[in-house]
Amino acid sequence: MITTSSKFYVNSRNRTSGTDSDFSYYFDVPKDSKYNKVCLLQASIPKSYYMVQPGEYFTLSEGLNTTQIAVSPANYTRKSFAAVIQASLTTNSPNGWVYVITYNTSSTVGDTGKYTFTVTGNGVIQPSFIFTTDNDLYSQMGFNDGSTNVFVGNSLISTNVINLQRENTLFIHSDIVRGDNNNILQEIYAADSPDYSSVTFLQQTVEAYSKDITFNSSNTYNFYLTNENGDKMDLNGQNINFTLLMYKSNDIYDMIRQFLKFQIIKK
Repeated sequence: MITTSSKFYVNSRNRTSGTDSDFSYYFDVPKDSKYNKVCLLQASIPKSYYMVQPGEYFTLSEGLNTTQIAVSPANYTRKSFAAVIQASLTTNSPNGWVYVITYNTSSTVGDTGKYTFTVTGNGVIQPSFIFTTDNDLYSQMGFNDGSTNVFVGNSLISTNVINLQRENTLFIHSDIVRGDNNNILQEIYAADSPDYSSVTFLQQTVEAYSKDITFNSSNTYNFYLTNENGDKMDLNGQNINFTLLMYKSNDIYDMIRQFLKFQIIKK
C-alpha cells in the first residue's frame, strides 16, 4: 500500500516552541514528496502527570455553610488520599465538625473499593459533598459527576469504586491530521503503566490507523496531549518521544475497484 515514505523521529525537547506536552515541531519533508498519509508508528509518553491536577476540588456543604475542599497536585495511594481528604475536611469545616474516612481491606473483610465517610459534632444536621464541575474530585472519591451526596445518620459511603488511575486513555492531537475536527493522530491506552513509568505504544496496523495528511508551507506542525475529555495533560517537565510515518499510499485498490465497476457497466 506504500509507494514512497519517510520516518520522522520526534522528541518534544527539540520543539520549536511550546511545552513537552503541547508543542510545535519542524519536519524536514522532501520537497518532491507527494505524501498523502500520516501514521504514528510508536510512542513513549512518561506517566509523570499527577492523579490530582492543579485546581481540582469539591464542595463541602454544612447546613447553610459551604466551602471548597482542595487537594495538592500529586499522586496518592488509597491510604494517603483518604488521610489528606480527612484532614482537609476537618481543618476546613465551617462549623468545626470532625470527619473520618475508613475503608475495608481484604486482610480483614471483603474489600469493596469504596470509602466510608463519617462526621461527628454536627448534631442532627447532615453535611453533603457536591460535585458540580469538571474540576471536582468525584472519580477519586467514588462519586458521580454532577452529584450531590448527603450523609445519612452521620455517614456516607462512596457510590462507586474509587478511581486512583488518573487517565485510562491518552490522545495525541495534531494539525497535521486533515479532516478530523478533533485532530486526533492516535489514541493510546495507559491503564497498564504504573506511575512514573512510561506509557509505550507500538502500531499494529499502519493502514487502519493512517490519517489524511495536511501540508503547509512551513512544515511546522502542532502536537498536544489530552485525556479523553480533551483536557491537556501536564507531564511535569518530562518529554515525549514518538515516530511518525509520512507516505504516499498506493491507489491500486482504487484502480481495481474502478476496473470492476467498469466491467459490470459493460455487461
